[in-house]
Amino acid sequence: MNVMRRNRRSGGYTGRIKSKGVGLVEIMVALAIGLVLMAGVIQIYLSSSQTNRAAEDMARMQENIRFAAELITNDIRMAGFMPCRRTDKTVNVLNSTSGVGGDFFTQGINGYDGNSTDDDTGADDRGIVGIAALGAPFTNHVAGTDIVSILRGGEGAFSIVSHVPTAAQFKLNALSTLQDGDIVMVCDLVQSSVLQITNTNAANVTVVHSTGVAGISPGNCTKGLGYPKDCSTVNGTSYAYGPDAHLVKFDSWHYYIGTNGSGTRSLYRAGIQNVSGAVSLTTQELVQNIENMQLLYGVDADDDGNAERYVRADQVLDVTGASWNQVVSVRLGVLAQTPRQIATATDTKTYNLAGTSFSAAAADRRQRYVYNTTVKIRNRGKL
Repeated sequence: MNVMRRNRRSGGYTGRIKSKGVGLVEIMVALAIGLVLMAGVIQIYLSSSQTNRAAEDMARMQENIRFAAELITNDIRMAGFMPCRRTDKTVNVLNSTSGVGGDFFTQGINGYDGNSTDDDTGADDRGIVGIAALGAPFTNHVAGTDIVSILRGGEGAFSIVSHVPTAAQFKLNALSTLQDGDIVMVCDLVQSSVLQITNTNAANVTVVHSTGVAGISPGNCTKGLGYPKDCSTVNGTSYAYGPDAHLVKFDSWHYYIGTNGSGTRSLYRAGIQNVSGAVSLTTQELVQNIENMQLLYGVDADDDGNAERYVRADQVLDVTGASWNQVVSVRLGVLAQTPRQIATATDTKTYNLAGTSFSAAAADRRQRYVYNTTVKIRNRGKL
């Protein structure tokens, strides 16, 4: 009896226990949910990454155009600057002005229109023919875009202590960074002169502007700095600058749009480079992804201090009685683009640059931004 009871009691323990597992359907459902969640995470990441890239490119584009516009407008504002009162007596004794970008006294500012087939000749041609004649360093210039040239006195004027015309020597209040071969401007209340330094002496704080010095290029045609210029003799027209005179380095800047090594467009600036006394124009890439630049020049032909007309570079000399010295203001238009194609659709818009409509240079998905401004040239026209 006891054995039978134990068997009956143990009979409950001998039954097989059923275990429940995860079926194939549940696994498939879990995988599907996981894939959906993962796709959502990836989509959020990609969207966030794309938004960040777009924001970064937009910020860079705006930074680029602000920097480019600031450089150009600052130099335009200072075009033709000299530390003395402007007079009609101007003397340029350089053997050639081609390597320094032009004659300061007649071309404080000038330009070339990239869309014009100007029919003028020589230095007066301000269209595409004139641009081609500039040669190096403008060989990468983008057709259809403008060039603006600015000649001006640089920063930091030196005072003349004494001047010995026969020795072609100035004694200055300081020598600072002046070097052999530098192009400088000297002026007082009577006249102004542009010349090339042939020798500097730090101990004596003197600079010499002699003629025919080996290694100095373009060199001076005469020692005489007096008006009118006479290059027929070494001493030329004598003139002694006194203690009321100032000397300042000569700056020559030429802004244009060029093709860079990556095949895209950049803002370039050509300027004077002095290499061991030999002066020439060299090019520097300033800002990438600047696509276009257009300018109009405000001409004050009747000398009332106001610009009567804004015209292209090739039209300045066509205005009756006008010259480049009568340009009193400039309208500047600059078009910038993002480094990458971040828009969702191809850019088909037109952009107004200094009053003229232009389309994007390429049919792409880059975002673009226009900057237009009018710049008053200091010491020209009314305030």
